[in-house]
Amino acid sequence: MIFFLATSDDMQGLSTFFREAWKEAGPDSLGFTCATDETIQEIASETFLGKLLTGAGRWVFIAKDQGNVVGFSSLKSIDHLEQLDSLDPGQTLDLLRASAMIQSSSRSFENS
Repeated sequence: MIFFLATSDDMQGLSTFFREAWKEAGPDSLGFTCATDETIQEIASETFLGKLLTGAGRWVFIAKDQGNVVGFSSLKSIDHLEQLDSLDPGQTLDLLRASAMIQSSSRSFENS
């Protein structure tokens, strides 16, 4: 598994990930509670993902396996917290790894 800071080139992969996760997990699953097909269509849309990936103070990390997006995490800057940009690369990678492990663990838990 490889971890990346997502860019606009990853929109299609993220869109596919959201749609497939929704089909697999359903509306009663953690993270999708009360979501509808329309909600997922909006979240997986190019418009929504474009705003997510280019929003100021926001970072989206993705995990890829064999070229496919298999997990994600999104961080948003909050005024009273230290900016992610101020972290050194090792700290940023540690946050990414921790986030990916949480996403992976929660997905594994849902499938058990």
